[in-house]
Amino acid sequence: MTDKYTLKINISGVDSLVNELIEEHLSAIESIPEHQTFTLSTLLSVLTEDEFKALQENKNFFALLDLFEFKKITKQSVSRIENDYEICPKKISDSNPLLSSDLQEDKGQFEIKLPNPNTSITDGNLNLPWNINKLITRLRNASRVRNISGQGYTNFKLGEVLSDVISLKEEDILRIEGIGRSYLNSLKQLHDLYKDFDPTNMGINERKSTTLNLDLTGLEIVKLGMSDDEVNFIDAMVDNEFDVSLKTLLNLELSVIKSLPLIGPAKREGFRTLKIKLLTEIEKIISGEIVLEKYESRLIRDSKIEVLDIEILDRVILEDLEEFLSKISPREVDIFQSRLGFIQEQLTLETLGKKYEIDRERVRQIERKCRDNFLDSMRINPEKIWILIRDQLDSSLPDRIPLTYDPFDSADCFYDFLSFISCHNEIRKYVLPKSAKMGILDECFANEGNLLHNQAEEYLEEYSNSIGTSPSNILDFLVQNKKISLDDDCIVPVTLPKQEAVAYILSWYDKGLPWMDISRLINLRQIANVRESWLDSKAFDSEYIFQCDRGKYKHIKYFKRNLDIGYIFSSLHKYLSDNSLSGIHVKDWHDHAEDQIKSIDYYELRFVLRSYAKDYGYCFDGKSGRDNISNDSNFKTVTQREIILNKMLELGKVMTKQEIARLIRSESLNHASLYLAELIQAGQVVQVDFAKYTTPNIVFKNIDIEQLTKEIVRIIEESMRPVDSSIFELSINQNLGYSYSKYFYASIALQMLNEKGWYVVQNKIFWNKPIPFNSLADISRQCLMIENSTSDNFRLLLNHVLIAEKEAKNNIANWRSSYEQQTHLPGQ
Repeated sequence: MTDKYTLKINISGVDSLVNELIEEHLSAIESIPEHQTFTLSTLLSVLTEDEFKALQENKNFFALLDLFEFKKITKQSVSRIENDYEICPKKISDSNPLLSSDLQEDKGQFEIKLPNPNTSITDGNLNLPWNINKLITRLRNASRVRNISGQGYTNFKLGEVLSDVISLKEEDILRIEGIGRSYLNSLKQLHDLYKDFDPTNMGINERKSTTLNLDLTGLEIVKLGMSDDEVNFIDAMVDNEFDVSLKTLLNLELSVIKSLPLIGPAKREGFRTLKIKLLTEIEKIISGEIVLEKYESRLIRDSKIEVLDIEILDRVILEDLEEFLSKISPREVDIFQSRLGFIQEQLTLETLGKKYEIDRERVRQIERKCRDNFLDSMRINPEKIWILIRDQLDSSLPDRIPLTYDPFDSADCFYDFLSFISCHNEIRKYVLPKSAKMGILDECFANEGNLLHNQAEEYLEEYSNSIGTSPSNILDFLVQNKKISLDDDCIVPVTLPKQEAVAYILSWYDKGLPWMDISRLINLRQIANVRESWLDSKAFDSEYIFQCDRGKYKHIKYFKRNLDIGYIFSSLHKYLSDNSLSGIHVKDWHDHAEDQIKSIDYYELRFVLRSYAKDYGYCFDGKSGRDNISNDSNFKTVTQREIILNKMLELGKVMTKQEIARLIRSESLNHASLYLAELIQAGQVVQVDFAKYTTPNIVFKNIDIEQLTKEIVRIIEESMRPVDSSIFELSINQNLGYSYSKYFYASIALQMLNEKGWYVVQNKIFWNKPIPFNSLADISRQCLMIENSTSDNFRLLLNHVLIAEKEAKNNIANWRSSYEQQTHLPGQ
């Protein structure tokens, strides 16, 4: 008896599947001349060995083969066969009970029906997805070959019912030759469908008809948990401009799918399996097995979730990336990981091109495809990722999301990856501002000594905006590069230029220090390298300091600012005119001038002449002890103070000290500080915050200045000791609900000095009686004890000056540092 076979070909599905197959192997046909017709055999002939082997895992290839159906027919069962084959479309039932569902508006009731696990697998295709049926056929063949030949499939034997397949584990089928990733995915899908199957009693907990109630509002599908066919189906639906919301997909029937173009059998099967998985996923969500708020579902997400713990974000990002990598080809995995620097070294397009013998543009295309597909599959969309990380972009972020950070080749790779998944460029540049000036805080240290965090961040605000980062990230960058260090609440310099190092040391000593002691302290702290054997002129010829005695120097912030600068230069002008002189040695003038000039300390007079000579039409030459002062023939009558004031009025806004310094001839922050101090005391300028200034008419607009003045007067007159301006900030802001700075309140108090007869120290400590110390550093030396804790010393300091705790602790830290350093000086 001779057997015959009929061949059925589904013509309608051939075009779409062949196109999909060709798209996946575009690289293989690049060698075929343009416009040359080629067949599938041509395509197969140009595949590499690895690409040809990969066909056994290609679902589109097997879907193409599945279009050709053979049916065995004996001559006894047929009287006449016209042809060896017939052409007819494959019939796919629209009434498959597996897809039976009834969804009502946004809440659904679903009925899921699966073949009983005890169903025989020898009777042909089961009512299961085609890829699972293909897996069962493959396993039956493997078992049959083993039984016949006894070789080739090590110890593999399959039973006769569906439960025998459900009970298999991955390692059971990996022993079979030719079993690849697609078969493993099919087994995993089968396990998901029969999650309640209990192999101990060879049965399944019945759920033939399950009613599920879930509010679908805001729920969206996610591609991460989809198979290739399911993703292709969704993409085709989008191409057809079809709604792919969760609600629509659950209501969708095959009759609608079949009417759409470009939806072939493989994609229709993708719809079948996706609908089953979505229904199963919803059941798990309702039962509490899956928690949407923790992004535990790989198929459904809740768009209404706005807040997410950083630990969950960390887990989800890594899980999504690893699952995506498990679904793409080995070559794509290697290229994508190498370009990201994930798990392996980051490589260039050129290096990867040489490795795979393709040009760099082809590598770029593969990388681009992986990037697009990964973004499209993620459970958390880029916009939400950005919202979750934007306020946490600093150097400590890797510590908060270590799961994501650790696998990357470098911090640069990690931050570039965050830019990619959040669709916000230059996160790396923002967090790691390598373009930041290493010495950006040098002048600040020279002027202020150690800095509080908020002081440094305020100082860096303008500069950080100009380079596209934040002040805190600049500070982190400087710490990483060992330019600064963090000491409790203070920021401390690690290295400084010589002149800034001298000023930094002197900022703690209101009475000044000999140059040799200054040099030793600098070298002791190793913040610079200054000669100790003789005066290092490069270090001490500085605008930050002034000579206060022979061989002794002070920081300019301890200069007595109550001198009448105008009177000094008026007296000099009269003396030179009366004696027909164009210039004179300062010492000669000091010795022969009127008593008011003689009463001024010589070194303070010298400093005034050196600092203000150009403003009043004079030249000062202090090199090598000459100390000559003479007329400047090129003098212009507009003073530096007038330039500053006019610019502030012109701009009508707050200006930083850096901006103001750029207006004056010397462009010096210290000179700017001197001019600003005079303008503040004259009531022409107000300091509104750290290193920020403007005019009274701008800052006091819409402010009840009378109310603030009364509060300042009340605090000073009620206090039994001098008051630091930090108390104004603390008390007035708390009582009246304001948020003004201590600098702002100090500016108001300075304008009332003459009217109220108050006394002031360092333009920040006020009282209505003479203040018995010259600075906070002075009173700290008098009353604090090195063996005390900071809290104990704070209480001691409060006995002498009313000061806010944070301000006091910063001062105590500076005092302790200077005390410890002084013990290393000779004779201490």
